[in-house]
Amino acid sequence: MLGSRIKILGDAIVATLNRDTDLAARAFTLRKKPYNRGRTWVPGGRVSPLGSEEQTNENSQDRRAFRFVISVSDPGDGDLVGGMEDHLGAIERIENIFANKSHGEMPITLRTTAQAALDAATAAGKFPTTKIQAIELKFAPVFIDPAFEAGYDVSSCILTIECLITRLDSKAL
Repeated sequence: MLGSRIKILGDAIVATLNRDTDLAARAFTLRKKPYNRGRTWVPGGRVSPLGSEEQTNENSQDRRAFRFVISVSDPGDGDLVGGMEDHLGAIERIENIFANKSHGEMPITLRTTAQAALDAATAAGKFPTTKIQAIELKFAPVFIDPAFEAGYDVSSCILTIECLITRLDSKAL
């Protein structure tokens, strides 16, 4: 069975957010998209993968950036004033937790727990060695228009986790 670095890293992000006492009530989950198929938006928090981008090096390791959208949604009544403080406070807390940190400063769920899961998957032969290096956070639109029109306040940010990855030897394929 193949392994997924994206799944391991996404689960670690969810664990980090659910460990924060002020954010845990939003019950963050790892999802394919930040919304539902039928009913578009629901209250809570979601982490959704955006994919990865690789920078090739001349040696046997490459740097790969794994990207995730972290979103928070609250029911809103469509006005332009109410319910802002707690909602914006939640997204600011997420930004503060993940704001551009090197290995030693990032949350323990990434630094040790996710790294241990990556190491176990490597030992099981699921993918080559992967070492988490740093995290970077980018801001996204403060309120997302389609969600706002559907009666929800939804904000998001984009988290990038940079890793060093040993190349898969595919010469014989």
